[in-house]
Amino acid sequence: MTPVHYRVWCIPAVLLSLSSLSHAQNLIPNGGFEEGDVFTCSEGAIPPPWFNTSDVAAPADVYSFLDCSFLDGLAPTAFDNFTGLPSAFDGRRFVAGWSNPGPNGEWFGTPLVSTLVPGRCYRLAGAFTAPNPKVHTADGSYRAFLSSDTFFNPLVDRRLGISDVDDIGDGAIPLSWIEDELVFVAPPDADSLPYLILDPDPAGANSYIGTDGWSITELGSSTYCIGAPNSVGPGASIGYSGSTNIAANDLTLL
Repeated sequence: MTPVHYRVWCIPAVLLSLSSLSHAQNLIPNGGFEEGDVFTCSEGAIPPPWFNTSDVAAPADVYSFLDCSFLDGLAPTAFDNFTGLPSAFDGRRFVAGWSNPGPNGEWFGTPLVSTLVPGRCYRLAGAFTAPNPKVHTADGSYRAFLSSDTFFNPLVDRRLGISDVDDIGDGAIPLSWIEDELVFVAPPDADSLPYLILDPDPAGANSYIGTDGWSITELGSSTYCIGAPNSVGPGASIGYSGSTNIAANDLTLL
């Protein structure tokens, strides 16, 4: 089953076709880690424009299903981390970041194709796999942040979500891929935050979640974004009063 975590209600003011959403621009470059050289079969490499944050000693790792003679990344069997994983989610590569029992996790990030527009509604999505449970035993996920630079500071950078329930990748299955997403409203200063930073969570645990297929897409200018608590269990039914006419501007959730 694919978990889908909605942190805000994004209510279309007019009906949007699936085809129009599917053609939305992905604001994460090289979201599948397929492009760019790493020139190694060892740890700590990640393909550009992705980067390991400047203040972390233990960098995240790219894995490749190509033979090591191509110097394209770690083999999935390296350290027995992903032995038995049949493929990347899409293409040949994926990346994994360790939450690290030490003070710093293996944080990594990328510049966005363009900054987000404050107040608009976006979908952050990716694919996730847990490693060989004989090697890494803790469940894990990723916290997502917008940052003004490549130095990760969780006290300053803008978290996409407000608590651990807003992590993306919860429920990752060992050696199998799931998809997860987070729907959010861009913060007021989003136009000055050109970097996405991913923080392996929970900090201090032996978590090492593989990830692939990242995207950020805008949900459309004809979408109302209304904050709401996350649902637990099967979810809750909601109603509304007013209409979905943009000009009327009288939509209210009940």
